[in-house]
Amino acid sequence: MASKRPRMLFVGDEEGIRLTLPKILESRGFEVKAAGSMAGALSQLGLPFETANWL
Repeated sequence: MASKRPRMLFVGDEEGIRLTLPKILESRGFEVKAAGSMAGALSQLGLPFETANWL
């Protein structure tokens, strides 16, 4: 059985950080997805944007 890496969804609007931080975290064993906005994060999770209406 393959071991599961810890997973993280990183949301940040600064492109340089959004591109660099996931690489650093992946090198430390995380599985990382990155998004530049709340809508992008919800999309990564497979959720509709309307899910965030409570914010």
